Amino acid sequence: MKCVEEFKELCDGVLPRGVRQFDIRFRLACSLQISFDSDFSYTKTDSTKRTYRGLMQLNDLWFAYEGLFYLSKDRNLVKTSGSKSDPFLEEVSEDLGLNNIAKMLEPAYCNELLVDNARRSDLFGYIEYLRGCATSKTQIRLLERLKDMTQASKPPSFSLWLSLIYAIRNTYVHNTDTAKSGVRSYATKIAVLSLSKDFMIGTMLAIVERLLSEEIREHQ
Repeated sequence: MKCVEEFKELCDGVLPRGVRQFDIRFRLACSLQISFDSDFSYTKTDSTKRTYRGLMQLNDLWFAYEGLFYLSKDRNLVKTSGSKSDPFLEEVSEDLGLNNIAKMLEPAYCNELLVDNARRSDLFGYIEYLRGCATSKTQIRLLERLKDMTQASKPPSFSLWLSLIYAIRNTYVHNTDTAKSGVRSYATKIAVLSLSKDFMIGTMLAIVERLLSEEIREHQ
């Protein structure tokens, strides 16, 4: 990331702890390569392997995002009642360009997940499964909205994207989620995970660019 390297030069080659930790986690998550010993694990098919790789990588991307969330909070970008799954006021999301990231993914989301009744129904069932595992009132409310959007064949907004990914992360970490949990078709889950990965990477790049550009201007 160019902004990280520029900021590092201004810091005499030593990044502040929070930025350094985010940089490490982000690069690790993006470069993650996972293989399985099929003689030992329940990964006999390519679809199972792709699903678990997607889950693990998205989980690591979320850990990187958590570090960026606290950096954003320190810079007063996060709203007063903001949570990791619902961090920004609408005008801040717009200013950071985060709504544009969601819009850029709309064609792929519609083509892969809302293309027909069968795929849309499977996606709706997956969201319902995630909603059943959720415990936070905010998370449940956002997932209910996402269900309504899915029924109406509409792609998610930025906040609903983030809520979906947080639900996937929580279910994998806390509810012993497996490759086929919540869906009838592996293809549905693979598509959700792949698009979510692109969403998370784009989101984090946009946020860190803004945060460090401001830091660089203040140091100059």
